[in-house]
Amino acid sequence: MKTAYLPFSRMYLQVHSFLNNSSTLMDFPIMKTMVPKMEVHGSTLEKLVGVVTFSAADDPQVYIDIVNTKGYQLGKCLEDIATQKGDTAMVKRIHLSYSDLIRKSTSNKIQSASSILNEAKACLTDLANYKVDKADVDSFEAAIVKLVEINTNNAKQAAERRIKQLQAADAVKVCKEDLQRCDSFIETVRLKHPDIYKAYYEQRKEKDNPAIYSRIRVVDADTKQPVLNALVTVISTTRTKNGERLVVLKRRTGKTGELRISNAEKDIFMVTAEKLGCTENSSKLVIADSRPVVLEISLKKLNIN
Repeated sequence: MKTAYLPFSRMYLQVHSFLNNSSTLMDFPIMKTMVPKMEVHGSTLEKLVGVVTFSAADDPQVYIDIVNTKGYQLGKCLEDIATQKGDTAMVKRIHLSYSDLIRKSTSNKIQSASSILNEAKACLTDLANYKVDKADVDSFEAAIVKLVEINTNNAKQAAERRIKQLQAADAVKVCKEDLQRCDSFIETVRLKHPDIYKAYYEQRKEKDNPAIYSRIRVVDADTKQPVLNALVTVISTTRTKNGERLVVLKRRTGKTGELRISNAEKDIFMVTAEKLGCTENSSKLVIADSRPVVLEISLKKLNIN
């Protein structure tokens, strides 16, 4: 949702309240007609641009990791089975599937994982030689099903947000037309009621709230000191772009070891910090409202003998 709509919505409601509470203005027939319309339009706008909260849904990364790990393992076993049987077509098919599994987007990953799953079900007897049983295949299938469910839900949420954005834009357009009509009317009482005119424009000014930011702090696991030049990647777990999860921020830390992310970006994020010579670390960041959040991620130096 466009954050510019929020201060506009507050200002519009303030103007409506001012007009409605002014007995002098409400004595004019034009205001008796206009103000009730503004109440309806303001209510619609307020609902559309209200704070969007996100439920703590299952993290897709958990199931992506399971699908990648189990899919690769099954793929290598199936490839070896096909090689022993001299089935070159199957070898090529399996190799392509587990290779795509690692490097493709979530939707294509699901397709590749499903191909491996079908091959595994058909080769259960042979897979027993690799200590892979039906329970292993079933757990792989369960992870695929869950990933499909999350992927579908994320796509649905993205579509719903887009619809709300379009509806909000239409509502803002109607409210702006209301304000233009009010501005014209107020000019007609400017000389007779200068105090009301001045008070009206005090409400009419669109006041933007100062930007609010959450912080991501990268520290040394042992000393707790800020880590300079760590690469921080912030990825949305609910939004995608071109079939890939949306990268909201990718930047290196400065001397303070901190980066900022606007609270306008209300979402559930997966934050990964990495630096040469340190172990990579990831953590979840949830921004659900205007309250700033501080996420601390520790990096541990590798022991190089």
